[in-house]
Amino acid sequence: MGVAPFLPAGVDLAARAASELGFSYRTMMTIAGHDSVNMKDVAPAITLFVSSVAGISHDEGEFTRDQDICAGTELLAEVVHRLMSGALDDH
Repeated sequence: MGVAPFLPAGVDLAARAASELGFSYRTMMTIAGHDSVNMKDVAPAITLFVSSVAGISHDEGEFTRDQDICAGTELLAEVVHRLMSGALDDH
């Protein structure tokens, strides 16, 4: 069985929110064991990543700058707000 992508409407919602907040973003496939990878088959789900210095992730050397954590938190809050406002009700 191949890797199924996240709901495109959810990815688009997050991309629009990031853009409107003035944040740079890119979409990517992930097969890491994040909860949303499994949950997307049950309910609409996406994963939001924030930048880590030098791209180091899942390692004791991982470090994420405060401003990137704050931006990720702001984006998460905006995505949740849009979801609670019905942005994906028809999906």
